[in-house]
Amino acid sequence: MSVMKGLGMRTLKTGLGIFLALWFTDLLNFSDGSLAAITTIVGIQPSLKGSLKTIKNQLIATTFGCIIASIVAYYFQGSYFAIAIGAIIAVMICVRLNLKDTVSLVLITIIIIGQTPMENFEIAIWQRVAMLAIG
Repeated sequence: MSVMKGLGMRTLKTGLGIFLALWFTDLLNFSDGSLAAITTIVGIQPSLKGSLKTIKNQLIATTFGCIIASIVAYYFQGSYFAIAIGAIIAVMICVRLNLKDTVSLVLITIIIIGQTPMENFEIAIWQRVAMLAIG
């Protein structure tokens, strides 16, 4: 019976959310649905109000991440130094806007988009935004 103790609604929602995120990204032929699954995990909160607030914050923070990553990829062609500086700027923006809980996803976005070759750049941004929406 102790195994069932941790099986609550949030646990079930998390498992279902991960499944749906991976399934939808597979249907859309994305090469990797991990970001959608990670976004789902971070977005699921104990209450609907908490989840909606987290999703709103993720959207704002991911937008900043995509903007910074776009600058890094376009002007600095994925330079590691530029990605690191972009990450520092992103953390500062998130702290200033009280979005500390979204820092990890913003940094993941900057790293992935910032290192994307220019010929795949627009697709990578749209897929990241789509994965956020799916998650």
